[in-house]
Amino acid sequence: MTLVKRQFSVFFLLCHLVLLGNLSLTVSAQDASDLQLFDQFMQQVEKGDYEAAQHINIDVLRLDPKQRVKYLQVLQDLERMADVKTDPAVLLSSGRDAAAKLQGVRATGFFKAVLKHPNASEIQKQQASTALAKLRRQ
Repeated sequence: MTLVKRQFSVFFLLCHLVLLGNLSLTVSAQDASDLQLFDQFMQQVEKGDYEAAQHINIDVLRLDPKQRVKYLQVLQDLERMADVKTDPAVLLSSGRDAAAKLQGVRATGFFKAVLKHPNASEIQKQQASTALAKLRRQ
């Protein structure tokens, strides 16, 4: 192999290594950004600011599988909670199911949705309030 071909091969290899290094740094930065967005999303949900949470755009493919499932599950829950047509009894039941599965954030969201629901009876609101208090003690 001539000296020029060797130099070209070494140069070509170095360029690829630099490009791959930059690409992996970019992917890592994006992954970190999506993890931060996921944390921000969950904080908004825990605070009860569901509208703000729904406006946070996260690339779910960059989350690890457990976070992806949790994110999509909570997002689906938020859509159900925002739908006034959803029966308060269904929201209350979903909250109880989530609490039984030790999914406190989801359960809290459902119980708060019952409290805000315009068609919820006083008994349903009282049950949701009691369930929320129980969750806070845990």
